[in-house]
Amino acid sequence: MFRKSAIAACLILLSLTTTLQAVENPAELFSPDVSLVVRLKNPQATTEKLAALADAIQPGFGQQIKANAQGVGVAISNPAMAGVDQEKDWWLGIFASDEKEPTIVFVIPATDLKAMQEAVQQAGEFQFIEHNSWGIYTADPQTAENVKACIDGKTKPLVNSVDDELKATFVAGDFSVFINVANLTKTYEVNIQEAKDALAQQADNSPPAAQPFLEMYLELANPLFQALKDSSGAVVAIGVDKSGASLETLAKFQNETQTAKLLSPAVSENLMLQRLPAGGQAYFAMSRIPAVMLQWTTKMMEASSELLDQDSAALDNFKEVMQKIQKLKNGGSAGMFSVVEEGEHPGVRSVSLLETQQPKQMRLLTKQLTSAQSELNFGGVTTRYEYTENVETIGDLKIDTLLVEQEFPENPFFPVGDFYKLFFGEEGMLTRLAYTDQHVVQTMGGGLEAMQTVLKRLEQIPAPTQDAAFNTTRNALSKKANLIALVDLPGFLSRAARLLLGSGLVPVPLDVDSISVPEKPSYLGFSVATQAQGVRFKVYLPAEQAKGSYLLGMQVFQAFVALPQQNN
Repeated sequence: MFRKSAIAACLILLSLTTTLQAVENPAELFSPDVSLVVRLKNPQATTEKLAALADAIQPGFGQQIKANAQGVGVAISNPAMAGVDQEKDWWLGIFASDEKEPTIVFVIPATDLKAMQEAVQQAGEFQFIEHNSWGIYTADPQTAENVKACIDGKTKPLVNSVDDELKATFVAGDFSVFINVANLTKTYEVNIQEAKDALAQQADNSPPAAQPFLEMYLELANPLFQALKDSSGAVVAIGVDKSGASLETLAKFQNETQTAKLLSPAVSENLMLQRLPAGGQAYFAMSRIPAVMLQWTTKMMEASSELLDQDSAALDNFKEVMQKIQKLKNGGSAGMFSVVEEGEHPGVRSVSLLETQQPKQMRLLTKQLTSAQSELNFGGVTTRYEYTENVETIGDLKIDTLLVEQEFPENPFFPVGDFYKLFFGEEGMLTRLAYTDQHVVQTMGGGLEAMQTVLKRLEQIPAPTQDAAFNTTRNALSKKANLIALVDLPGFLSRAARLLLGSGLVPVPLDVDSISVPEKPSYLGFSVATQAQGVRFKVYLPAEQAKGSYLLGMQVFQAFVALPQQNN
């Protein structure tokens, strides 16, 4: 009898221990009915990091961040922060409903649970649950029951069924949100269906000229609706330190679903970025040009042609060439864009690289494409394309040129021709094209020297490198990605502003010297990377980029403030 009682006691103790262990992590307090789970990592440390970043942007901003952080208690219904532990993570769950306002449950670590409960219940009608060192409170009785069911082990928490990669991304952020897409899709199922029906109805009832555009939007919308249905969850995570801020989003999809079958891991490290000239203000790279992008280009041209009653034979010619390009064995692409305000060739410069196994066919189809485009006119704008072979020579390589000339309706308030001359110089919209064994190289602006620079970088072994600021942002993004972009916003905007102000074409009475160019480049970057059953999106903002944008904004503001004084 004693032995049976001892065994029973051990089983009860084991059961209690298992239950307690199951809720040691606050994430295990949220049932599968939760729509969003939010986590603020160590609020005190996160505030310090955010303040350090703010001071890097502008000294003194950090103190303001710290002062404003004192009011965060209002957000957790505890204005005085009574009994709150600010050195441990704060959590909250949001439960959505299609019939009423969402309800919230707060899971806040406590230094004094009694003081916290008194403060919270003074702030509103909350049900308060004490569990371990956490104060758990909500204004909704059903939400409170959901939490108790997880504590008692009656309900398996949502976290048990969440993908490990989603968990890792969630934990890595200083501020993170888990989105229970399956719950939200089910909760708002009627609303989603109404949106789908409204789009379809709008397409059916639209004027004939607008139908091609609406059909294209439907083609884009349907996969998005399907992705909602197939999703197993998503995470948004924000990280900060004194060097910059990052945002990372990861969406995962259930195995064997339509969306999951469309995804394959990104295979390219986009090394062609290193081959582009240094000093640009915008860079991009794609692991390959998606077939859907070429298809959409054709559809856009088709829709525009129908809207403007273009010659159907000319459109068919364009579509035929685009179909041939889709069949070529082309690989990744990369490009650079910049504005130069000084030197021999001021204006816009661009460089693009395309990997191809069939350079001769690409050259032929490029010529055919320009010829086909010449037969299409849009919006009263007449465009002429002049493709010329073997115009210049670099070593053993012949350089072709493509000159694009456009005629716009006359507008006395906007001298288009003068702006074209400003942006593109005496050569106009002249693109140089070179076809190597593995690449199609295009440059615009900078004369023949720009093409020589790119070809030289393509030949360098080992590959050339970009500057430190470029590499810092690139390294913060996905190593392998479908799409990568880096933009020096203050560098681009300041140069473009100085170019326009110096030309006198813009009726703004600002002195060109009131806008200065940042001494060093910095880059805002983002990347999109597909993977098995998922898509990862990253954004990185270095402190120098934020600082440069702030200083440029202040320069413009101060220049306009000074205008009345200059006019007196």
